[in-house]
Amino acid sequence: MVGLFNEILATRLEPVYQLARAGGVNHLLADITAAGHLLSYKPRVCSAEGLRKTVEWYRWAIETG
Repeated sequence: MVGLFNEILATRLEPVYQLARAGGVNHLLADITAAGHLLSYKPRVCSAEGLRKTVEWYRWAIETG
């Protein structure tokens, strides 16, 4: 994700790693399989494209106030 942010924002951010916290999400994974079966859900864009579109929207929102 950091690499993708760096690519989109033209930055050189470095991740900061810390010890896992109790109850943290470090072992959880998002799985949309059930949504696909139950709701016929299928993503229209990949996460990289979605992040790019989100950044574009925020840039537009800031510019247009």
